[in-house]
Amino acid sequence: MKNNKSNQQTVDFPVISEKIVPHTADSLNNCALTYLDKGMSAEAEECWEEALKTDPDSAILRYNYDLHLWKTARIDDMEAVRRLTSVSTKDVNYYRCLAQLHIARRDAESAIERINEAIAIYGKTDALKQTLTKAKNMKKKGLDGRCVFTLEENIDLIDSIKSTFGALLDDEQLFSKMRDNKVYAVCFSPSGRMALSAGTGSKVMLWNTATGDCIQAFEYTEHSEEKGCLWDAKWSNVAVWSVCFSPGSGQWISGGENLLVKLWSNRDGQCVKTLKGHTGAVRSVCYSPDGRLCISGGEDHLIKLWQINSGKCIKTLKGHTGMISSVCFSPDGNHCISGSEDHLIKLWHIESGKCTETLKGHTDAVCSVDFSPDGKQCISGSRDHTLKLWDIVANECIRTMEAHTDSVASVCFSPNGNLVISGSWDKTLKLWNIETGACNRTMVGHQGKVESVGFSPDGERVISGSHDGTAKIWNLPVIDASGDEFEWSKI
Repeated sequence: MKNNKSNQQTVDFPVISEKIVPHTADSLNNCALTYLDKGMSAEAEECWEEALKTDPDSAILRYNYDLHLWKTARIDDMEAVRRLTSVSTKDVNYYRCLAQLHIARRDAESAIERINEAIAIYGKTDALKQTLTKAKNMKKKGLDGRCVFTLEENIDLIDSIKSTFGALLDDEQLFSKMRDNKVYAVCFSPSGRMALSAGTGSKVMLWNTATGDCIQAFEYTEHSEEKGCLWDAKWSNVAVWSVCFSPGSGQWISGGENLLVKLWSNRDGQCVKTLKGHTGAVRSVCYSPDGRLCISGGEDHLIKLWQINSGKCIKTLKGHTGMISSVCFSPDGNHCISGSEDHLIKLWHIESGKCTETLKGHTDAVCSVDFSPDGKQCISGSRDHTLKLWDIVANECIRTMEAHTDSVASVCFSPNGNLVISGSWDKTLKLWNIETGACNRTMVGHQGKVESVGFSPDGERVISGSHDGTAKIWNLPVIDASGDEFEWSKI
């Protein structure tokens, strides 16, 4: 905050030797900002809490206090929006503060909509015009986060169902009519120019990420030949639970409901190898960094290590007592981690096949795990609605991140390791700051549970897959490291 000098005697930064006790909501708000500039967060919060008792419907008070709570990782961006929109006084300050909050979220489109609403009611005030210009510039420069492509196989079918049943069904019921369109897995290619999506319907789709067009559809119809498995007609619609590109991106692997790991060629769309050995559905697959090995985790509680060239299983890792939901190689290829329905995360040594660490802390099934780029940390997502950041070396939880309202189905580190993206059954994606634990942005757009998320190799985009039958590619919001996106309001 800057001092404003005038002929009148004003003090922007009082000497705080004794506790300041102003009596109006306005002065309490301005005093809170002064405390905040002095690094006295607790005193600032006391001022805002007292001010809100006096004037609970002040948009400026609500905005400043919740912006502070969001910045310090006590609430997420959507909770800040919810609290601000709950005030009953919808004056010009309300619209301006709500637009500023959306700008801080890097949601330029929502900010522009709110300002245009205000202009229609109150006219073009200088403050509204200034905020509108800021939002438009953000959008023009591509600094905001938004969905740029929606990837869906049967768009005509979706439109037909919407037109026929849309008035009778809510979103969840609408998309439940398209079981064969649920997307369970998504993945960018190493170049970022292609992406895979897979799910129910016995198909894996290869997409051009620059245009959003489908390049090829891979048929996944081979039945399991494992002894003792009896298949009937329902298994012709095989679910594909996981996909992963090879480091060279010429091939990719998949794991599915039919107990198999399959190796595919991008050139001709043919399955070049089928890896057999699991006795339960394969829920997760991952290539080693050098592309010579892959690991798979299944509903049979087992992790299997495979040689790509020979197609042979060279190790089976045992230790979990529940379904293996997620597996991931370490960046150096010497270890892997696994997350399971038994609530545990295990670290395994690849050469020996031994479990070297077990990470405990989640209170429900672990749905997803991922290594940080430096291999020193890992992130996990769970049905207990939380993410946990772990120190692999110290074998301890560094931070628990809470904001999702349902299972955290998928987590992924950004290539630089500063951010994590999470996808949840609450239908949202959340972008997290690893250093602070703050949720920088919630991305809304899917109409069903989000099952899978991933970063592009350049870290500028995110892909997501959902039970609504679509995959989406999102531009990642550019967050100002200096914190200048947080604009406080004085009264």
